[in-house]
Amino acid sequence: MIVILCNSFDEAKVGFARFMDFLEAYEPLSISKVFEYSYCVETDDNLRYIFVDYRFKPLFHRFCRPDEIDMEEFFEGLVEYYFRN
Repeated sequence: MIVILCNSFDEAKVGFARFMDFLEAYEPLSISKVFEYSYCVETDDNLRYIFVDYRFKPLFHRFCRPDEIDMEEFFEGLVEYYFRN
């Protein structure tokens, strides 16, 4: 699981919508399952990307060991991978 930490709940909603737009445009076949109300998407490589308010970070560490990244870094990495290669 990849947890994308956002500055607020509203930012998590916007980030999830932005990522879904990206996937639908560039990797539509990679989408396996969408958990719309959790702001989470599962891809064909068995990864789940979930967008959450940073205040929920401790909750994830109680149940699993997710990879975490700030939303700005996450989208910066996408841009570098897809548009600068």
